[in-house]
Amino acid sequence: MVADLVADVFLAVMESAHTYRPGRGSEVAWLYGVARNTLSAERRRSLRESQLTDRVSRRRPLDSDDIARLEERIDAEQLARRAFKAMAELPEGERAVLELVVLDQLTVTEAAYPSLVVLRFETRASDSPWVDTVWTCSSERVAEMTSVAAVCWGLVFWEFEGTAYANISGPETRTGTAPVPEGATFVGIEFAVGTWLRAVPTSALVDRGVELPDATHRTFRLDGLRWETPGPDDAEALVDRLVRAGAVVRDPLVAEVRRGHRPVVSERTVERRFRAATGLTQGAVRQIERVRKASVLLAAGIPVADVVSRLEYFDEPHLARALRRYVGRTARQLREGTGGAIALALDQPATS
Repeated sequence: MVADLVADVFLAVMESAHTYRPGRGSEVAWLYGVARNTLSAERRRSLRESQLTDRVSRRRPLDSDDIARLEERIDAEQLARRAFKAMAELPEGERAVLELVVLDQLTVTEAAYPSLVVLRFETRASDSPWVDTVWTCSSERVAEMTSVAAVCWGLVFWEFEGTAYANISGPETRTGTAPVPEGATFVGIEFAVGTWLRAVPTSALVDRGVELPDATHRTFRLDGLRWETPGPDDAEALVDRLVRAGAVVRDPLVAEVRRGHRPVVSERTVERRFRAATGLTQGAVRQIERVRKASVLLAAGIPVADVVSRLEYFDEPHLARALRRYVGRTARQLREGTGGAIALALDQPATS
């Protein structure tokens, strides 16, 4: 190895002798420079060779089991091609049901009788600065639903088989599935971004919820006190009482930022207080709100390209990734109303 390096140095010296300039330094210094460059090049070559050897050594040769699995995959692809060909020959109605079961993962009952699978959402805005929306929901023939990313925390009151329940729901940063008792009825209050419960900070509720104890049809317990269970029409009255009692608080700076104002503090302070109040970053809130609006537009029949342009997505794949991550649906499923029950009021009007 040493002899090879010495030979390489002498070869480099001979090849570059014409580049030596006496005015830039002595011959010895120039020789040391050539030697250093030659050694560095050898080290880089050796490192690349070592990395390549390491990658190759970690790949074991195929054994008989590996070959058998590859053959099984080839056979499966051949069967899939025959299956798709057979599907194409089915009557349109039967093919549509099969696609809903295989591609959209619906049950056979849901695919054959989609109108019987109902999760009825009704949502209204609120004139209270403490409330984002008030919603009601009832379920029929639904075992589970797709949950959708959300930026608000809320109070949820529901009844099932004569028993009353109350929960605190937190912001959700991704889609998922949630069980839905058939025949249950719900009333929910989504609180404005920047508010939080004195007893439970919003940051502690992200991607989770808390069941409130001792709930009855008339009252529930929160922050050490009993409160009257609201209906959809008197939700704001409950919120006013909670605010007056100090059970619900808010950071006015977050409200200013949400209205587009620029507070006289640093961006770092704004982001810190925003995250403390909401449990989320400003960027996450913008992404989730945008994709929820996109879902409503797609469900209303707005073309994908128009949604991309209107909501300033980079391109259609960018929108598709956001839908998959936050809503759990494709644009086609939203447009056609397939994919099963979803925790989103898709029949509500949306504005850009």
